[in-house]
Amino acid sequence: SIFVSLVVISAAALSVDQTIFSWVYCAVLPYLVLGFAYLFSGELRLYNKLGDYSYGVYIYAFPLQQTVIYLFPDSSVHHVFILASLLTLLCAMCTWHVVEKPVMARRAQFLAFLRR
Repeated sequence: SIFVSLVVISAAALSVDQTIFSWVYCAVLPYLVLGFAYLFSGELRLYNKLGDYSYGVYIYAFPLQQTVIYLFPDSSVHHVFILASLLTLLCAMCTWHVVEKPVMARRAQFLAFLRR
């Protein structure tokens, strides 16, 4: 119920004023992140069966956000968030399937080589 309340408060603040939303966002974001991390399970975690994109998101998020802001300086926060999120997820998916997963599949071979 606390999680849902914070989402409703954030949505209400967003509809009222951008400045108010900024303050609410800073206060509420840590609780929402922890809520997503620890409260949900089941269907929400089926996402992990597609691959582990977390490291790619970590690497690409900031540079892509800054690139979107540079290329589209008049965009709203919402547009930057949506575009940067989509680009970040796409890059993270490509990195997982082209680099990380194949390297991790050969991890045992690499360890055996090091042991020799």
